[in-house]
Amino acid sequence: MKKIFLFTSFIILLLSCNTETNTDDTSLLSGDWFMDDLTYFDVFSRNLSEEYILFTFNTDSNILEVVNYNSYDALLPTGEYNFIYTENEIVITRNDQTLTFNYRFEGENLIFEHQEQDNITDIEVWFTPKMQNCINNPFEELEWLNDIKIMMTQLEGESAKQIIQFVYNDECVYLTKIGGLIKVYNTQGTVICEINGTTNSCPDFYDVATNRRILFSDLIVLSE
Repeated sequence: MKKIFLFTSFIILLLSCNTETNTDDTSLLSGDWFMDDLTYFDVFSRNLSEEYILFTFNTDSNILEVVNYNSYDALLPTGEYNFIYTENEIVITRNDQTLTFNYRFEGENLIFEHQEQDNITDIEVWFTPKMQNCINNPFEELEWLNDIKIMMTQLEGESAKQIIQFVYNDECVYLTKIGGLIKVYNTQGTVICEINGTTNSCPDFYDVATNRRILFSDLIVLSE
């Protein structure tokens, strides 16, 4: 918790007066990106792939929308920001304050870096592209999924209960686990495969499924 406080304080110190930068309409920034990993001075590193922190860059309006589904702000609080960018630098602004990063692409990843004096990198952030337009609030929008969650909370005598969102075969799916029984549903609530002991109707699931987001679990302590 102390590390999180220190990191948040450091981000505030990075916010400074406005900087002018030219835009580049050919940028690959446009679209949805999940924050995957954050490293601070090679000391504090956090895997964020299951935290569902979404950055959406609109290069037509130069608006960045940030959505955090966790207990602290890993880089920026949920909200809308203005940004301008060149081929390798982005300046994010809000309320006359700015945060400047160098950025680059490695494979499918987007990487942000902030450098101190003497070219020492103090913050590095890795993003992966959002592969599918999954629902932000599935329990509110999918009644059948919320019914499963309610059933799990009322189920006694079985501790292994989870609901996890994935992207599988280019569609958003929901894996439910009760004990050793695993079912994978599409957004309509239809079971598309089951994994149960010797039965596995989707043997490639864990090899190809991406964008893992834990929605409900009694196995770990989740962020509120």
